[in-house]
Amino acid sequence: MFRWNQLPGEPPMPPLNISYFRILTIAIGCVVGYTLLFCQDSVGEKPRYTFGVVPQYEPQTIYKAWKPLLTYLEETLDIEIELQGSPDIPTFEAMYFDGKYDFAYVNPWHAVHAYETLGYLPLLRDSKRSLFGIVVVSSNSAIRSINELNGKIMAFPAPNALAATLMVKSELSEIGLEFTEVYTQTHSSSYLNVIYGTADAGTGVKGTFEAQDPKIKSQLRVIYETKHIKPHPITVRPNILTPDNRDRFIQAVRDFAGSEIGRQSMELIPMSSPVNAEIAEYDEVKALHIERYISESQSPNK
Repeated sequence: MFRWNQLPGEPPMPPLNISYFRILTIAIGCVVGYTLLFCQDSVGEKPRYTFGVVPQYEPQTIYKAWKPLLTYLEETLDIEIELQGSPDIPTFEAMYFDGKYDFAYVNPWHAVHAYETLGYLPLLRDSKRSLFGIVVVSSNSAIRSINELNGKIMAFPAPNALAATLMVKSELSEIGLEFTEVYTQTHSSSYLNVIYGTADAGTGVKGTFEAQDPKIKSQLRVIYETKHIKPHPITVRPNILTPDNRDRFIQAVRDFAGSEIGRQSMELIPMSSPVNAEIAEYDEVKALHIERYISESQSPNK
């Protein structure tokens, strides 16, 4: 059954009432060397897998966005998935780069480094969205352009958040801006630091900004956008999927996204138009030249 790995201090999530379809036969002939996804570990037991999500949002928002899709995958593929929560992005990175997740929804920088160091492969991404960082200020702020941020305090979600931190810092540094950095753990907290006046400007991405409560958004103004790149993919740990089961997993996600309920749910992730993802598509991350801004304490090699 779908399980949420609750973090200390989190409010309890609502109970789930889920019915499951049973596969009548146990699959045989799986390729030797692969974890037998979609094949029962033993009679009466379903394979269990962990799923991580980079915490751009608060835990309750992540749960609401991902619960419908993961429940559908459980029923369709006859598996069990545990959605594992992370209190902040650095904690998520440590888990991901240690190979703790079977599946994970990550930013493109995560995907490239996990492929190079651990062999994680991208499965799906959204075809209609791009990823780019934004800089916001208070709607009442006198600041109108990024050139006015020199010497100001800027709130970032985490040291290695790709679009919200690395891309923003790279592009602002290219024009000679200097600023004081504070890290807030999530995109939502970055926006709130601006509203509460503890930062002159904050960063995030368009998707998390648009997902904020209208009362939050109305108090903020976007003054800058970075370059646009391919969006977050769902990735899989090596030796989890056979080629046939990779196709089944991808098709199940696309089938769910094409349903009426699925379309609404996938907008929250956001991945409303999922397509196959390939690691070569993320070569554009290497062209950003963000290496000098990556925090060594959060390096995937540490």
